[in-house]
Amino acid sequence: MYKIYENNQDNVQWFYSQYRQRIIDAIDFYLNGGSTNFTFSDKNKTRISLKLDATSYTSKFLNDLKSGLLEKLICGTSEELKAILYKVYDENQTCFTKLNVSKLRKVYPEKRLGTFTYLDDFHAITYDIFVTRLYESELNKTEFVKKLDLKICPYCGINFIPVLRKGNYNIKPEIDHFFPKSDFPILAFSFYNLIPCCHDCNHKFLKGDNPPINMDNNELYLMNPYKFETEKLRFEIGSKNYNYFNEEDYWVDLKCDGNFNKGYNEYLGLTIRYSVHKYIIKDLLVLYLGYNKDSMDFYNGLNIPDDFRDLYIKTLFGYQSSENDGLVPLAKFKRDIYSCLLYTSPSPRDMRR
Repeated sequence: MYKIYENNQDNVQWFYSQYRQRIIDAIDFYLNGGSTNFTFSDKNKTRISLKLDATSYTSKFLNDLKSGLLEKLICGTSEELKAILYKVYDENQTCFTKLNVSKLRKVYPEKRLGTFTYLDDFHAITYDIFVTRLYESELNKTEFVKKLDLKICPYCGINFIPVLRKGNYNIKPEIDHFFPKSDFPILAFSFYNLIPCCHDCNHKFLKGDNPPINMDNNELYLMNPYKFETEKLRFEIGSKNYNYFNEEDYWVDLKCDGNFNKGYNEYLGLTIRYSVHKYIIKDLLVLYLGYNKDSMDFYNGLNIPDDFRDLYIKTLFGYQSSENDGLVPLAKFKRDIYSCLLYTSPSPRDMRR
């Protein structure tokens, strides 16, 4: 739950130069007439071959990549990647539908299983290129996450995501595809679509393959961590029965602007996951109750400069500026509690829901 600052141009250019030729080779495999087996999930497990039709939209897209679009697809910002998705979607609305028996009947009514050998399907061919041949077979994932050197999961802001080595065994974060590779395989090897994250956030019951956007109405449910705006999410806290020394008496609620509740609470479950950390509210409230007018008068009497006194108070509360959210777990949570307690100066009884 923080912004990954886009000062990664050296990493982006390293990524592109490292893999450019391998990407071109995977594209050329199909442009030069190559084919790959594809098995349907029908009862007979019918097998066909994916092969490019020179007049198809798939062929046009792959040739466009060779003609100059490739660098933008691999190195483009999150906004540029979204623009590519919409351009493709506007030109061919079936392109992001997975190939299965149902799609075969709707999109290729002239085809019947067992009566044809070759098929050109945009989703299936681009999945083979960008997921199977590149992301799964070519990407050095340990090297990639080490280059980014993130400390905390950018989706939740809770869990550490270290890269550790013990003998021949690597411990490394998972890589989430912000735009899921199962739905949008053309972005499966795009730098700003590859988000190192914790296992919890990448779990199929949380972020997993849930799409962050509704392509039909352009509703955005999650912010790409490279474009994260912390002010669009805020934690609110309170007490149920004024039993302030019992952490179970507190409640936590993550408020989200616009449609982001779907992404951050329904997908990632952050209100529930942060509720595990209610002990922090108790600890900070105890500090707050001890930080009263008398203590303020005491600090003022020492003639301590205001900026030093404010720094001391923020340090006491574990306050971090948003620029440091990627270094300390639960940083935004603590900052929002700090803001609730000190900036709005509530009475403890005001915290009751």
